[in-house]
Amino acid sequence: MSASEQPQSGRPAAGRSRRPGARRRAAGWVALVLGFAATAGLAAAPAPFVIEQPGPVLNVLGDVTLQGQQQPQPLISIADAPEHEASGQLDMLTVTRVGDPDNLPGWLTVIMAWFDPTKVLLPVGDVFPPGYTAQDQATQDAAQMSSSQDVAVAAALGQLGIPYQTTITVQTVGTGAPAAGLLQPGDVIQSVDGSAVSSMDQVAQLVRGTPSGQDVVFGILRNGQPQTVSVTPQLALASDGKEYPYVGISGSAQYAFPVSVSYAVQNIGGPSAGMVFSIGIIDKLTDGKLLGDLPVAGTGTIDASGNVGAIGGVRQKAFGAAAAGAEAMLIPRANCTELGDGLPSQMAVYPVSTLQDALHVLSVLRDGGDASQLPSCPLSQHAAAAG
Repeated sequence: MSASEQPQSGRPAAGRSRRPGARRRAAGWVALVLGFAATAGLAAAPAPFVIEQPGPVLNVLGDVTLQGQQQPQPLISIADAPEHEASGQLDMLTVTRVGDPDNLPGWLTVIMAWFDPTKVLLPVGDVFPPGYTAQDQATQDAAQMSSSQDVAVAAALGQLGIPYQTTITVQTVGTGAPAAGLLQPGDVIQSVDGSAVSSMDQVAQLVRGTPSGQDVVFGILRNGQPQTVSVTPQLALASDGKEYPYVGISGSAQYAFPVSVSYAVQNIGGPSAGMVFSIGIIDKLTDGKLLGDLPVAGTGTIDASGNVGAIGGVRQKAFGAAAAGAEAMLIPRANCTELGDGLPSQMAVYPVSTLQDALHVLSVLRDGGDASQLPSCPLSQHAAAAG
């Protein structure tokens, strides 16, 4: 209440509100209060967006304390092989998502996120397709994390020249697909058109390369018995707008490693830590300091051949890396153009396409080489401070 509206004789202000001017002023205050109430209601109303922002940062060469445990343990532990002491800081980066179809953020939270350069807004339908729940997403993320951990070991051992065994098993056969009734879930794929395979990517590449009108011959084990199965591919439209031969199967790789690698990772999902897991394993399996004392962060998927793939949330992860003290960051080359403006200028960002690329960048930085000769992702001149 303003001073001009205070009662002069101590009586209630209502006793002086019969004049037209007083009524107009009162109506104005009522409208203002109702406006604030409407704004507050809108601010709390759910908005059809989810927010992605920098999440926890974990040093894969260090120790972590898991929920429900008292003592810290190494994030990466290796058994059945000599494990060497690692140094430096190799951070895995995460993105935290705020909101899901059953718990959307309010408009005020969304508006505030819009003005925060460390956050990004995504339509909820882009993250959660119709009928897809937060639990569905969590289950998928957990499966991707588990798979990435196995593949990271395969990539690391391959880089070190340590042999291991791979088994490619058919998981599903699409109803009405070319392979329906010919291949079965549980079939072990050993070869495609006479070429040995060690990943589903290789299977897909060989199928896609099949000349028009020619069958694909799969060498398989079914119930432990070797046999060959011929499948006639059909053309299907791919995401690049082109048509390629397909047979309609999905599969997964199972590995038999000569070493046992375990990860102390909890409540984090997705495949994007694969590259840093591989680097951490290599560091622990080799005698020498892969990073020296460098504080480095990284993100990127990995396949068994050591190829680094694109990830989501690279901009949010860059802010998280800088806030954690990283002086350099390794990202997939495919994500280089997604960094945008206003990133911390004191952190160099290096794009890589393979695990070998990443190790080369680390060796140059560790040995004090000419970093200007390394490929880099140019940052905006209008860079922000870290933290």
